[in-house]
Amino acid sequence: MEKQRRINTFVICGLIVVVGIMTVGYATLSQRLDINGTATVKSASSSWNVHFSNVEAGTPVGTASWTAAPAISTNSSNTGSDNKISFACDLVAPGDSCTVTATIKNGGTTKAKYTGYTLNIDDQTQTGTTVTLSTGAKVTITPDTNWTANTTVLNLNDTGTFVVKMELPTTVTELPTSETNHKVDLSINFEQNQ
Repeated sequence: MEKQRRINTFVICGLIVVVGIMTVGYATLSQRLDINGTATVKSASSSWNVHFSNVEAGTPVGTASWTAAPAISTNSSNTGSDNKISFACDLVAPGDSCTVTATIKNGGTTKAKYTGYTLNIDDQTQTGTTVTLSTGAKVTITPDTNWTANTTVLNLNDTGTFVVKMELPTTVTELPTSETNHKVDLSINFEQNQ
């Protein structure tokens, strides 16, 4: 019996040693590795700044006259909805016209893709490059000859022009009985080029 007891003690001690070795081996082979990181997007190296950089009033044709010469209104960053052009002209007789040439510049470091323009006249969205108004007057929009929507990309310091012409065609046979003002809003649309 004593012999059996010694064998059992050795077997139990041997099992404890084997289990201990297996535990250390498992712990060694099953470690967890965590990787933590931080990504920071800095605005200093990349900036968006597509804006009107210049506006020119053409010489009125016929008896037309500027009642408010074209001007750029802008905020301190020169971007966004505060960067716009405003003007007003009077069209008196058939053949009268006023023309505005606006220069658009990419002053930022992010490439900008021209996606088209949005024209609203008297709070109604219009399509096409020439719109005839209820008074017979016409508004014509002419983008830079090299600009194609969804294709043209402006790199840093690239520029292009838009021409807006308001006219009373010579074919108008009847003028309004009272003065009519038309509100014209033109948005030139850009998005970040991928």
